[in-house]
Amino acid sequence: MAYGKKSLHDVETSSGNMLSRVKRMSLFSENLSTKRGQNCQMLKIIGLVIIPMIAMVIENAIKISKDEAILCQAKKVREKILFSVEIGLLVHFLQIERGTTALYISSGGSPLVFTSLKTKRLDTDSSLEALNGWITLSSPSQFQSREAYRAHLRTYRDNLDPINTTINAAIKFYSNDNELIIGWVGSTVQESNSETSWQLLTAYHMLLLSKEEAGIERALGSTFYARDHDNLSSAIDNAVEIKEKNKNTICEEMNNQRRTDAIKDKVHKDKRHASGSFPLEDLLWYTEKKTLGETYLLRSMQYSETVMTLLDELYTYTSLATELDSMRKQISVNNATSASVVAGLVWFDNMTSYINILKTIQDTLVKEIIVSLNNNLSLHEMDVRISIFLVVGAIVMFPVIVLLVYRLNKKLLSFANSLTNKTYDLEQERKRTEQLLYQMLPVSIAKRMMNNTPIEPEYFESVTVYFSDIVGFTTICSKSSPMQVIYMLNDLYSVIDERIEKFDVYKVETIGDAYMMVSGLPVRNTDQHASEIALMSLDILKIVSQSHIPHIPGEKWQIRIGINTGSVVAGVVGTKMPRYCLFGNTVNVASRMESTSEPGMIHISQSTKIALEKHPDFLVEQRGETIIKYRATPDAFSSFMLALCLMFPYTSGYGVHLLCIDPLYNILSDIVSYLVIQDASQAMAN
Repeated sequence: MAYGKKSLHDVETSSGNMLSRVKRMSLFSENLSTKRGQNCQMLKIIGLVIIPMIAMVIENAIKISKDEAILCQAKKVREKILFSVEIGLLVHFLQIERGTTALYISSGGSPLVFTSLKTKRLDTDSSLEALNGWITLSSPSQFQSREAYRAHLRTYRDNLDPINTTINAAIKFYSNDNELIIGWVGSTVQESNSETSWQLLTAYHMLLLSKEEAGIERALGSTFYARDHDNLSSAIDNAVEIKEKNKNTICEEMNNQRRTDAIKDKVHKDKRHASGSFPLEDLLWYTEKKTLGETYLLRSMQYSETVMTLLDELYTYTSLATELDSMRKQISVNNATSASVVAGLVWFDNMTSYINILKTIQDTLVKEIIVSLNNNLSLHEMDVRISIFLVVGAIVMFPVIVLLVYRLNKKLLSFANSLTNKTYDLEQERKRTEQLLYQMLPVSIAKRMMNNTPIEPEYFESVTVYFSDIVGFTTICSKSSPMQVIYMLNDLYSVIDERIEKFDVYKVETIGDAYMMVSGLPVRNTDQHASEIALMSLDILKIVSQSHIPHIPGEKWQIRIGINTGSVVAGVVGTKMPRYCLFGNTVNVASRMESTSEPGMIHISQSTKIALEKHPDFLVEQRGETIIKYRATPDAFSSFMLALCLMFPYTSGYGVHLLCIDPLYNILSDIVSYLVIQDASQAMAN
């Protein structure tokens, strides 16, 4: 096979190149045997080791510097967050003072309520004094320093007149301060870089906002349920007096509850109802605060599962939640008949319990935030320690690595000699691998694939395609076992493969009993492709007709052959087990020539017959009319039978006859003559 000869030459050339490279490597290995070569090699290896170590030391030094800066920043953030927790406690006491102040105004200046208010003010002052710093707000002026804010509170308290001061004004005074403080806490949240801490801080911020809105809701609800100062003052005085006298033991608290219930019953029996209705402006304000409080609480639960769990445990499924929901609906309806002094007291106590629950959740969330901050700080400290350890370890390991490299250098000599032998074995294996690849693909295509060169589809203007199959293959298979079929085809195709080595053809593929070959690609051979395929076909026909089926004694092979000449497009298809495939109508026609051929005959197309006219040694006879399907339409196709090569023809009548002398059996045979049919185009015109 011409391709096989070329591939062998290419293999020898590539083998020579590889051997020259192996020799150069061998010379380098011989230099390693000298003292100078060993020292040079050791210096190279030590240099390759030292450079990464120096780079690692520099990199870790830079990392230590950055980690220190991050650590300092994390500590500052932690201090701010811890301070924001302290500020949250101040906000809580301001909320309590706001509610008590609103109650004090609603009671018309009750002395007992004022006594309780003094206690709440002392709690606020204590939390203000306990702060380790102050918020960084330049405006308004009362927030410029802690002393300024203390003076601001003192001035308001001294000027508070329960008769002339409205509840709304008192609520707005405390609410404006709380809004600024909570806003500062929100800005602190944005400075946290940790994702976990950021989520917890956001939940904490939302909880503060919800608690603030709940405090305003408590104060506004109290004004709805009790606006009659006389009745409210009397009831509150009695209730507060009871709570002040009995607050030390559980039994006294139970007595307080019974006495408070008696006051409620008395008020109900006397039917002393408050006015109990909201102006539209106050109703809208209440609705806004209630909605905002619920929204902020929902956001807080979205950022922290702790908030959701504790709220479900302490509030959601309790009687307090049911009673509060009912009272909130009464306020939203704004029905005057649903309001009373006792209801106002119950509302205030229930909302205070609800806010205390939020305070409990707030304290739990604060602990979780502190733990998270400490964990983040520990991680940053650990990063700094690891970087320092790496730098120190690199410096300590330097002499150890130099010693190991020195010992390793000695082993390189023996390894270099071993490498030479392994390289030679590898080259032999590569040659076998390439030879196997050349059996699967054309040599030129295989070389492109090995060089990672893109293989574009290629157009060939004129090639000759060969198809053949075994006559009666299905019948033979029915008489044979699967193993016998495999051995039978292997014997047959081995004989054919051996014969085609003599011709300039390329074996495309075998599918079952079908055998496909082509000449004229991938290396073009001018106009020799038709003669190469014709010679090969005659040779195969002769050899196969003389062979016997191994497991069926007395039965010989019969094949039919079809040939067509024309243009094709060839290219490699697939990446896993790639195949060099042909595409085009020429292939289809060649297949039709084979399928419509006669046993033991070679069926060629008109284009092949024209190509063979350049070689006068071939004799062909025109076949009778045959319907060939191609291009999806049946046509009458002019086809011919290739009869003989290099024999002595003679003419008799209309047909052409050939004298065929078999060199093995000396049998004289006569070729059947066929009628000449018209060309397909003429047949269609008629």
